[in-house]
Amino acid sequence: MGYNRFQWWTDGRYRKKPLPSTSPLIDRVKNGDFDYSPLWQEAKDLKREYYRMKNKFLKDKKYLIKSPLDRENEAHQHAKMKWLKHLKLREAALNDEDRRLMKLREALKKEYGKDYWDEVIPLCDGKIEDLIRLIELKVFGFPKNWSYIYYVNEKRKIKGYESRNWVIV
Repeated sequence: MGYNRFQWWTDGRYRKKPLPSTSPLIDRVKNGDFDYSPLWQEAKDLKREYYRMKNKFLKDKKYLIKSPLDRENEAHQHAKMKWLKHLKLREAALNDEDRRLMKLREALKKEYGKDYWDEVIPLCDGKIEDLIRLIELKVFGFPKNWSYIYYVNEKRKIKGYESRNWVIV
């Protein structure tokens, strides 16, 4: 991604080109289209860079600022742009996360014909593959594309399938 004056806070370092929406859902999941936003990692890197620049300024003896408070303030001013970019990236990452989750929800609704999001999210451990497996278990009684099903303890029952008590791992 080249420089974009409307997105000055990011350089697109960790971004991956998403697959088109016509691609199969499982391919889009494997490509990382619905993973955590890469802007989080970029914000983390900028925060680290901010503290590195600030500490370097504080340790440098060539600046003749005697007051610790003034010295701290000047160090912050020295690395201020990194901090502003970090804050802007965090805000953009939150928006990107919301957009990615909405796209995932729409893709799942399109794939399975019904919105199972609210029923299955409480049972999911956080991986998108597990979410898809749980929806397939809810819809078909077994995962459509996956071959490994493991029996798990009693507290992980899925509503309507209490007698089977299957969960995908």
